[in-house]
Amino acid sequence: MCSFATLLVKPTFKMFQRIQSFFLLIVAGAMATIIFLPLWSKQNPQGNEVAKLTATHLTLHKSEQLISQNTTIFIAILAGVVVGLALFSVSRYQNRLLQMQIGLINSILMAAVLGISVYFSFEGERLLLIQGMKGNYHLAFYLIAAAMFSNLLANRFIRMDQRKVDEAFSMSFRKKS
Repeated sequence: MCSFATLLVKPTFKMFQRIQSFFLLIVAGAMATIIFLPLWSKQNPQGNEVAKLTATHLTLHKSEQLISQNTTIFIAILAGVVVGLALFSVSRYQNRLLQMQIGLINSILMAAVLGISVYFSFEGERLLLIQGMKGNYHLAFYLIAAAMFSNLLANRFIRMDQRKVDEAFSMSFRKKS
């Protein structure tokens, strides 16, 4: 006889036995984190002007007063979609072909997040023109690259699992013949 708790725990444990689940969780965690951390900033050496890029806004402050604010909500929306797709992919551990398709979509969306982030960092450079000084990319920017790499590894392990299943299926088919 099976208890309700066993039904809940067994599939969950099974899904986390696969290494790609951990890589997909890293993707979800990294992309969720970039929503809350700054991606890029640049500060005038005199300290009175600061340009800052987050997943929701590109702002320019002068002497603690807001001068300019542009919305970059696209970054946060795309990051949220990537988080949702990564978590959905973890839950679909039995359907590897679907996982590979979701991984491809996630790769494209993360490349879009990276591209939009770079574009807005150049916009920030344009807002705060200081000769010979570049802005600084922060942890959140590098987390996008880490998430892309983790997604690549997850897709690689999903493909390896699929090959093993295909080989086992073809071997069992040959034995029956």
